[in-house]
Amino acid sequence: MAGCAFSNVGLGMAHGISHAVGGRYNLSHGLLNAVCLPYVLKYNSRDEEVKERLNYLKVQIGKTDFIKAVVELNKNLNIPLSFKELGIDEKEFMQNIDELTENSLKGSTRVNPIKINFDEMKYILNCIFYGNIDLL
Repeated sequence: MAGCAFSNVGLGMAHGISHAVGGRYNLSHGLLNAVCLPYVLKYNSRDEEVKERLNYLKVQIGKTDFIKAVVELNKNLNIPLSFKELGIDEKEFMQNIDELTENSLKGSTRVNPIKINFDEMKYILNCIFYGNIDLL
């Protein structure tokens, strides 16, 4: 049933990145989704419908910024804020960045609310690696 739900709804960029990075570095898909989520939300907040949904969610949780609330939740749960904090080697990551970028664009990312190209994905992966959410 879950597979049917996924195929009908689409999962977006966080899952696409998590599949690519998790497959390369043998890391938990759920953990990677949590690390990627704030970055993907920030990127996707350029879309008006996404922005409206984020505004709705921030009201529901009583916060002024939903993305910052997700970052705080990750901190409280000891979820790293970057791939580097996860222990991925910088040199190896950079050697694999083009392949990771290509693989991140496949699958779930194809149904992301905002279409993304190779250069944008590579930039996002770099931001996630170093923990630079403010650069998105």
